[in-house]
Amino acid sequence: MTTFETIYVVCMALLCCYAAYLLVARMTRSLRDESRK
Repeated sequence: MTTFETIYVVCMALLCCYAAYLLVARMTRSLRDESRK
């Protein structure tokens, strides 16, 4: 693997982790709002 490919893979992994984090945060927030009602 070239250095460019390595950087690309690392960036993709970080983006996937960030997207998953946002999804989980949104889900937990909506669950919290529903339980509050």
